[in-house]
Amino acid sequence: MNVDKELKTDQVNRVITAKDNLLHVQFECYNTKMLRVAVNSFLEYLTMVTRTLEEDFEN
Repeated sequence: MNVDKELKTDQVNRVITAKDNLLHVQFECYNTKMLRVAVNSFLEYLTMVTRTLEEDFEN
């Protein structure tokens, strides 16, 4: 799956895989602050994509 790369690749590693109807996201970070920022950012993007898809399917 091709998605945007992390901005700080030296501090955060994100691996996204999809199989059937499951999305698996694995984060590796060197500190908890970067983990929190990376997860929050990903969840914001995921929410935006989900809402966009829902709107497209409604129309």
